[in-house]
Amino acid sequence: MLSVPRIADQPRALRLVPPLVFLLAVAVLREAPGRLGSGIAALVLLPVLWVAVRGSRRELAVVVAGVGAVFIVPSVVLGQTAELASSWTVAAFVVAASGVAGVLVHQLVGQVREQAREAVQRQRELEVLLEMMREISQAPDVRAAVCDGARVVARAPAAVLLERHEEGQLMATAAAGASTDGLLLQHDAGTALDEVLRRGRGAVLDEPATELDERLVAALGHPASVVLEPVVGHGVAAILAVALARTARRRPETLALLAAEAASEIGRADLLAELESQARIDPLTGLPNRRAWDEALGSALGRSARDGQPISVGVLDLDGFKAFNDAHGHQAGDRVLKEVAAAWRAELREGDLLARWGGDEFALLVHAPAARAHHVLQRLPASSPDRPASFGIAEWDRAEDAEHLLARADAELYAAKASKAVGDPRAADS
Repeated sequence: MLSVPRIADQPRALRLVPPLVFLLAVAVLREAPGRLGSGIAALVLLPVLWVAVRGSRRELAVVVAGVGAVFIVPSVVLGQTAELASSWTVAAFVVAASGVAGVLVHQLVGQVREQAREAVQRQRELEVLLEMMREISQAPDVRAAVCDGARVVARAPAAVLLERHEEGQLMATAAAGASTDGLLLQHDAGTALDEVLRRGRGAVLDEPATELDERLVAALGHPASVVLEPVVGHGVAAILAVALARTARRRPETLALLAAEAASEIGRADLLAELESQARIDPLTGLPNRRAWDEALGSALGRSARDGQPISVGVLDLDGFKAFNDAHGHQAGDRVLKEVAAAWRAELREGDLLARWGGDEFALLVHAPAARAHHVLQRLPASSPDRPASFGIAEWDRAEDAEHLLARADAELYAAKASKAVGDPRAADS
């Protein structure tokens, strides 16, 4: 499809050539023998409207002046003194009419173009917003992705996510383009942060009014403005603080949309994390379950293979637990398992991992040789003397897989239970 170039797209020296040539032709036709008079004169409005649509205010003024020249210059050049006065009158009227018409058309066209530019800009911003939302929904760290997305959407140098920490406190949980290590803000009543959280409406912070505002502005790198958007929904209560390089007259609309989407995505991510955590926790004892144990043991063996640190695995079993269950019921047995798990967990060192392996069996991962791990294992049954237990231990030989390592520890366990059964046959019943 052919497109007519705008005057502004043409070389400056050539922009006014077509309308001025047209006006010259009108002037010649008006003075030619057998002229058409007013019918030709009305054509002077065409270049005025053309420049009003496609040119600048200055170019419009030149063309309007040319319109006046169409009526004045011929009388002066031809020496028609009798008609000169009437020519001035006609020229003044036509110049005024064409000038008003030209200015109105120019303003109208300018408004339409501005609206079109805003519409295009809004469409681009929405496209960027949708792309950021897609990235946030797929990101492994949703909070960091929200801050990155806010920077892109608002073309901002920095963004920080502030979430409720304790009563009256907000803590920076993610940031992009800002240093917020340990940033903890007290959102007292009357502060900008408190107003945003309480009312659920965003705000623009141009001038820090309190020490709290100054700390936030400093963390964001002292920008010209800070936009505060509430992130509220699905249990999430936070503020997205976005630094702007220039003073903001209003909050970017796309930031409000991003903050609303952030609340949904953060809530979803937290729910998934909670479900994932529950899938790795034994609901009865609160200890890691078999799935979590297998993952932790695999990771520990990999680290040990790299750094050469010894690893030992212990397996523990409550003595006579089956007989206790049969005599007192499963609810009593569950209470015993919870009590034992709590007592044993209190005896663990930092870095040790106790998990419920299944039934009344527990597994312990110790980052130490078998001799030191043996002392740790001895402390566990000793912490619950009324609930005797047996254990077996095996140190990783740096060649076997996790299954064989556990099988060796399990064999040691049954050997220990067998030796107890010689003195007390009930000890073997579990």
